[in-house]
Amino acid sequence: MKKLAAIAVTFAALVATSPAMAADLPAKAPPVYAPPPPAYTWTGCYIGGNLGVGKQDTAIFDPQLQQSGGTSNGIGLIGGGQVGCDYQFSGNWVVGVRGMFDGAAIKQSEPWPTFSEETLGINTNWIATALGRVGYSPGPNLLLYVKGGAAWKHVSYTDDCPTCSYAGNGSATILGWDVGAGFEYAFLPNLSAFAELDYMGFPSTATTLTYTASTPELASPYTYDYTHDILAILVGVNWRFHP
Repeated sequence: MKKLAAIAVTFAALVATSPAMAADLPAKAPPVYAPPPPAYTWTGCYIGGNLGVGKQDTAIFDPQLQQSGGTSNGIGLIGGGQVGCDYQFSGNWVVGVRGMFDGAAIKQSEPWPTFSEETLGINTNWIATALGRVGYSPGPNLLLYVKGGAAWKHVSYTDDCPTCSYAGNGSATILGWDVGAGFEYAFLPNLSAFAELDYMGFPSTATTLTYTASTPELASPYTYDYTHDILAILVGVNWRFHP
């Protein structure tokens, strides 16, 4: 009985002193959380490269004979580089400008309808664009956009006839327009990838071909009207310089 009383007294003393002992213990530090990563921004300039394929349709007209040479098409590779700048505002909206220069290898040939031995050739050598774009970012690191602006291309023309005694050559740089749409995804803080569809239209252009011939009277210049359009699919990467 005496032992039980001693245990009870000891337990009561411990309970009475426990708040004071707890007060003497150091306070527990609050948990430390890492700050959330900063939200991605499309604001800034960039430089990059691109590669794709283009389908070109060309209509030919002979204004001297008032005769159509029909329509031909050709498919070839496109590739080059781009530079641009974007600005993100009002949360998710993005506006920007971009310049692009691509080499091209899009070749076509079209036999003349009334003289099949004669073939007109068209070769697009390069394409350049200066565009504005408007985009919307629906989620982290993703940008959907539409674009439009000016387009230029350089084209070489030939007129070949193996059974004839003449051959013609000419070239022209043509100003047109470009509209398109695409998406871009930033998979690293400074690196993004994009894919887009472009439609480029070029007005009817009168181009004079210069001829060489074994018979001098066949060597006179001759003019054809060419009308072009190009549908292109491009993919590329951009290195972004954030402010």
